[in-house]
Amino acid sequence: MKQCFFFILIGVISLTSCDNTMIYGEDVDIKDHVWHKDSILSFESDSLLDLPEVLKIGVTVRNTVDYKYRNLWLFVEIKLPNKETPIRDTLNHALMTAEGFWNENVDGSNIKESVKYYKYAIQNPPKGRYSVKIQHGMRDEFLGEIVSIGTRIEKHEN
Repeated sequence: MKQCFFFILIGVISLTSCDNTMIYGEDVDIKDHVWHKDSILSFESDSLLDLPEVLKIGVTVRNTVDYKYRNLWLFVEIKLPNKETPIRDTLNHALMTAEGFWNENVDGSNIKESVKYYKYAIQNPPKGRYSVKIQHGMRDEFLGEIVSIGTRIEKHEN
């Protein structure tokens, strides 16, 4: 019995800790799962020094199955260490297919998770602190059923 538990534990650890593309990641829980339209979520990495040749930056969304839309419009601002002017863009984060099926992480859970990457990879990224600000761009003043929002900086693999 102890050997079986040991092998299961090793298997779980190896499956959950093998994300070798992740450089930085952080999530913020949304209080009561309601995101106000004026609430801007800010993320700032520590100084990133050992960077690959190409980075990609993504936004992670966790929502409940009761979220009433198929997508989530996001206003995203990315500040690179060597640039005074941040990159500002609007992302359409599709959470469901046109037929109404969840895109990712359909595991029987009440909470779904998906990642949307900024459309341009960053070539020869500068060393230093990266910051990302995210605000929802939906028409609802209070957007319900959003569990958490996060950002990811990852090694871009071709």
